[in-house]
Amino acid sequence: MNPLDNATHEYSNDIPVILPHSNIYNIQVGSRLFKLSGASLSSDGPSYFTNYFMQPENTDKTLFLDRSPEVFERICVHLQGYYVSVDEDDDRISVFLAQDAAYFGLNRLSAILGKEYLFIRVGSTPFKVPKSLIAAPGNYPNYLTINNPLDQRILSLEVVQKRQLLRPPPAKSAEAPTRSARLFADILELLRGNLEVIRDDTHRRVLMRECRYYRFLELEQRIIKHAVTRNPYTPDSEEIIINVNDVSPKYISIPQVPEGMEAYVQYQRPYIAREPRRNLVFQVDYESDSLGGPQSQFHDVKLYLNKTLKLVTTKFSGAIGHKVKKLFQDVAHPESWICDVTQGPFNFSVSFITTLLDCHSVINGLEMKNTWVYDFLGGRIVYADDKSKDESSPASKKRRLTDAIQGDVFEFRLLKSQWSLTFLNEHPKLICSRFEGVSDTFSFNKQKSFI
Repeated sequence: MNPLDNATHEYSNDIPVILPHSNIYNIQVGSRLFKLSGASLSSDGPSYFTNYFMQPENTDKTLFLDRSPEVFERICVHLQGYYVSVDEDDDRISVFLAQDAAYFGLNRLSAILGKEYLFIRVGSTPFKVPKSLIAAPGNYPNYLTINNPLDQRILSLEVVQKRQLLRPPPAKSAEAPTRSARLFADILELLRGNLEVIRDDTHRRVLMRECRYYRFLELEQRIIKHAVTRNPYTPDSEEIIINVNDVSPKYISIPQVPEGMEAYVQYQRPYIAREPRRNLVFQVDYESDSLGGPQSQFHDVKLYLNKTLKLVTTKFSGAIGHKVKKLFQDVAHPESWICDVTQGPFNFSVSFITTLLDCHSVINGLEMKNTWVYDFLGGRIVYADDKSKDESSPASKKRRLTDAIQGDVFEFRLLKSQWSLTFLNEHPKLICSRFEGVSDTFSFNKQKSFI
């Protein structure tokens, strides 16, 4: 059960007779004297007030409180049956009111304050956030609820009486002094369903970073750039195209298929309600710097065509190599792929046997025809599920892959590419659906733009 559901106290016009309803009681708060009826004090009782005035020796006395008259005035408004509302600019008052409500044992007022809104000051700007916006699984609990005293029931009348506290401990509303108020306002719009606030991909990445900071994990997944497609030539399943940086290894799986059938690695975005598993198509961009950590300083994707062995392989190096290994190491057979490690954190690579069948290929700015790989290699191409070779063990496949990088090899660097990973009898095969690549420095420089 969501903890937010517990903070519902239905209003009742029936006031318990804790104190005589017609009696008037005096409460001195700072320099101001407040007069409240027994009906008002009983409306949210038992409380600190009713417990005090129920004592026979205190019936005609004035209760002195060393608290804020401004805050207590709002408590009086609540006790007299009016709805208490705190403006966005009064985030300090909201905290003080929540403190005093808990200190005086006003359970109904505490429930009202904690049920609808949370307050946070981002930078120097206060925000009043409806709890309904942040109640979805994955968005709750979050930075606001963890750090907001309105959501922390650590003080109760029993604690006050047991410890004989003269006043509640100091508290303040949730704060994020180093974050951007403008970005937080954008996040609130996204939580309301307004995706039009995302201006471009850079803005999207910044908003995703802010979502992680405030722990709005469901919202982060919703705004990740992705596309869901259904190939009309393979209509049995959907594909999700998503950047490799945004894929979490915890949510990668391989479906159970009949023996001898190829199984596509699938992905299910976390926290998204009713999200099905879909065939994963992960995109790799050469100029992406969002992998994080020192490994983001270098990553590279190379496509190798070996004319001698009629073999196509792909090597992911540096940060992208580490990322791909992390993504698929729990689903790939350890003997069915190859990792090359030399000294230094940027020299790690992982390679796969690859198929380019029906791949939309652009090399040096030129669109290639569908059969270009077959024509380029001059005949039959070896794939991972090729059974014409005598060497069919995982070790021999691994050796064949190593040899492919040492033969008569043509190399292309891929700037943008989209990939699927499939398994047949525990052996992986990388399928490229489209790529843009270059074969030399001149072609790389040609595709660059002036800033």
